[in-house]
Amino acid sequence: MEWIIGIGVALFVLFLIVGIFAQKKHGQDMVTGGSGYIRAAVAVILSTLLERAQRPELSEEENASLIEIERIFPTAMAAGRKVFGDVVTEEVMQDELKGVVKYGPNYLIAAKEHGMIDMAQQKCSIERKDDIVLAAMTALQLNYSEPAEEFKALRLFTSWFYTNPLDGDRRMLGADSPVNLLESSIVLSNEIVRELTAKVDANAERASET
Repeated sequence: MEWIIGIGVALFVLFLIVGIFAQKKHGQDMVTGGSGYIRAAVAVILSTLLERAQRPELSEEENASLIEIERIFPTAMAAGRKVFGDVVTEEVMQDELKGVVKYGPNYLIAAKEHGMIDMAQQKCSIERKDDIVLAAMTALQLNYSEPAEEFKALRLFTSWFYTNPLDGDRRMLGADSPVNLLESSIVLSNEIVRELTAKVDANAERASET
């Protein structure tokens, strides 16, 4: 009987050690921009878009100003890759989408309440936080010609995400800040549209030659 208890204690200690190392690795990712950081960024991008997603219980008129569900994944992918590069893969995007949608509406609030990005809030430099917010803003820019009200949920989120609650608005809007994420998101979204248009034109040209 004692050996069974001994094995149980040993397994508990092992799981505890593994958990500590995993948490430490996750914290390091936030500092270095590793996989944990990328996943946190993807979760915020998806949450931002899902806040504005069309819903079946809404009327056609109410849904008119919201994002078609079919646009969520591709625009999140385009914005994520534009800011973070090819480390934003379809696999990562799909994994984080599953994690985000299970919390239901008000995704950015849920992300905070369920601790999905606590480590990012605690460990990321302000520049890495800027990149996460920039990617989310760029994704919104790809769905709206001149977003303003559409940034409301993200602005509320950044009041918690940045150490100084005022830094979110300042850096998003370029007010009393050397950083203007709004301007940067417009530039990036325009670049994405130009690149996609060029690909479509090139494919059409190749198809006409065959």
